Amino acid sequence: MDDKPPTEEHDTSSKYSEWCISIATITFVIGIWIVAFATIFAIGDFNKTGQFGDGFGGITALFSGLAFAGIVITLYLQRGDLQLQREMLEAQYEELKATREELAGQKEQMEQQNQFIEKQNFESTFFNMLADLSRAVDSFSESKFEMVTDKNAVPTNMTGREMLEKAAADFVSLSNQLKNKTPSYIYRYRIYLKNENDLGVYFRTLYNLIKYIDRSSTLEKKFYTNIVRARLSTSELVLLAVNCTTDLGEDEFLPLVNRYSILKHLPDGFGEAFPTVTERYAEEAFQ
Repeated sequence: MDDKPPTEEHDTSSKYSEWCISIATITFVIGIWIVAFATIFAIGDFNKTGQFGDGFGGITALFSGLAFAGIVITLYLQRGDLQLQREMLEAQYEELKATREELAGQKEQMEQQNQFIEKQNFESTFFNMLADLSRAVDSFSESKFEMVTDKNAVPTNMTGREMLEKAAADFVSLSNQLKNKTPSYIYRYRIYLKNENDLGVYFRTLYNLIKYIDRSSTLEKKFYTNIVRARLSTSELVLLAVNCTTDLGEDEFLPLVNRYSILKHLPDGFGEAFPTVTERYAEEAFQ
């Protein structure tokens, strides 16, 4: 079975035909000259050879016609070669086009793979930071979280979340007692300052988690901040709302709380009880 491509067979056949025509033409011309010289020598009378030579005038015209026909044949054969070259160039173009499309597909696939890897890396860090936030709350139970409304309390058996609930309750209680002080002042100097080691770690961890989402390239930032928001208890939201109205978070943390509606589930009545706190936020913080 012949494995040669059709273009190679066509090329070989064309060259073979050209050689056959060329050899036949040369043989014919040489044959005519041999006959002519043989006739001249056969006549012997060189005076008559002139007349015989004049008889070749018609043959000369015939050869001129044959030469013209040869040119036409040559042009025809060249036209075939040009057609073949054009077909080969078109085949190469189609091959290059297919290669380019294949490379474009590979590029798109690589971009999708990179996006998938980038998302995996982001989520890995995100969930690790979320776990850090939970650990920060759990660590409260191992510290001496000071209960400002009850100096004799011994909170060694309280969990971290219970301690946050107690801190929020202390804030509300002190706000009712100290009417001449703003909620921000009471939180800053009566709640936060006395428990700075625990609350400082907690709010810094929460801030960095939301900032990480905000600065990431993910297109689903709201989705991930909603996950964080769902983990926050009512007490944590109360403390967060007041924390961001102090120098501890008003410049950097408060804009993020607005942008991602972190206070959406703030308890009803908080705004009425602490209007000076809620008025510091944009409406989107509660939507």
